Amino acid sequence: MVQALKSTLKSWLFNNESPLTPKIPETTKRFFVTGASRSGTTYLHALLGNHPDIFMPKDKELHYFDKDSRYDSGLMGYNALFNGYGRQEYIGEITPFYMYADMVYQKDKRFPQYVPGESSIKRIHKHFPDSKIIITLRDPFERLLSIYKKNVLQGKYCFSLSETLQSELELGPSKAFPKLLYLNRYDIHLENIYKYFSKDQVCILFFEEWVQQPLETLNKIVSFLELPPYSGQLDIPEYFVNAGTKYEKKDDQEIVQPDINVDDKLYNEAMAYLEPAYQCVENLMSDQSLWKYGHFNALGRK
Repeated sequence: MVQALKSTLKSWLFNNESPLTPKIPETTKRFFVTGASRSGTTYLHALLGNHPDIFMPKDKELHYFDKDSRYDSGLMGYNALFNGYGRQEYIGEITPFYMYADMVYQKDKRFPQYVPGESSIKRIHKHFPDSKIIITLRDPFERLLSIYKKNVLQGKYCFSLSETLQSELELGPSKAFPKLLYLNRYDIHLENIYKYFSKDQVCILFFEEWVQQPLETLNKIVSFLELPPYSGQLDIPEYFVNAGTKYEKKDDQEIVQPDINVDDKLYNEAMAYLEPAYQCVENLMSDQSLWKYGHFNALGRK
């Protein structure tokens, strides 16, 4: 009963203003961390909250611009999600799904749909064209494995990685579920982002690098946002540091161990599909050995 009331209240807040809605000046600057999932976004949410000139909402993933059931109301109710705002120079939001091109959650659909020409980035640009975009990227195949393992352990996937990859290669992103390969085609998603935002408005981080240097990373971001550097002690609860290793399961759920065995033929086909993703960021990486799969390091399998 209590959970149902909370769900109803949250849904109402997404679509309505209230007397408690913070008054946010139109001149307030905005940034969006649009991805990628399984690339330290929970840690990044806590990290950014340390800077006094940045306001981060309590909830990390608002899923406002990627869900038709929320976005169809325009921005009605959006500012209500930033309760506690204290006139900081920037308001930030982290929703990793925003990164994807041609994908949104349509009404009454549990899983995201492939919708050519539609994206969260397009919607964000419509309302906040001057905002900044921050993206944290991880080795595409490593991230693919992480997404697969997480969803199996959460009881959302019940098929092997081999079955998943084979199905997507045969059906393509418009029909396959899940779309693990497509989600990691950074070249497609970055091209869509640059269609709406200039490169000066986009900051790209590499997970394997920045997670080892949290203070330096925070100051790289605040420099991108043209804010003064942060020199204080970082306050990041242990949960946020290791959030990527925690999975929520129902108490009565049977735990199925992820089956990540893939033969060489299928592996090579998958890597060929992902090759443009590796190539598109080659010139952006200061250390190409950071990513241990694909174009930079083949692990003897390619």
